[in-house]
Amino acid sequence: LTLDQEEDASATGTRSAVYAGFTALFVAWTVLCLPTTPMEIACGFVFGFRRCILANTLGKTGGSLVAFALGRALLGPAVLERMSARAAHAGLVARVTRAITRHPLKATFLFRLLPMPLSLKNYTLSALPRACGVTLRRFALATFAVNLPYTLAWGAIGSAAGASLRELTVSDLGMASGGSSPMRRALVVLSAGSMLVLFGLMGCLASSMLKEDHDATTGGAKPKPTPARLVLAAG
Repeated sequence: LTLDQEEDASATGTRSAVYAGFTALFVAWTVLCLPTTPMEIACGFVFGFRRCILANTLGKTGGSLVAFALGRALLGPAVLERMSARAAHAGLVARVTRAITRHPLKATFLFRLLPMPLSLKNYTLSALPRACGVTLRRFALATFAVNLPYTLAWGAIGSAAGASLRELTVSDLGMASGGSSPMRRALVVLSAGSMLVLFGLMGCLASSMLKEDHDATTGGAKPKPTPARLVLAAG
């Protein structure tokens, strides 16, 4: 090997080590309940769009799976026992458990779409009884499907910011990176559209699950008319 080849191999090895280290850090970051959006943007900024997709997907989804497994092994029984011991929470636990048992995959997917911190979603789902049917495979499928649009959007934003900074500091790179900016903008728009579709799907799933749960508990009977409904109907 020539000196230049050795330097190139060393640089490639260094980049691969940094890339792997960032992915491992992202897994630990997710398990420790830290905010993931800054990490996804930073990954796009440092590694570019294509490489950040794999790192963010492995780090965020992999960290969620590790958190789910740890929560199920260590936290689940204790959390449910404490919640069920309180009369105010016992009914809630029973209703949630019943709903998820009837629709384990849809309920997991719907819960992943809720606007709450990622760590709360991971550890709450891990605390559910195994009989609910929220298996690791279903959890992984719902997590990957919901995380992907956000990963694409934040990665594209970070990549665009990194490219813009490089264009300002190194004028020679402006022509090389400027051509891909429309693609980055298209990816951001596509990711935003995917998020809107996911939220629309969340509404449809929630409506369907509520209707099925009502039919199962009331035998399909319509709710009894209340005075308020009678007044509205008369008007």
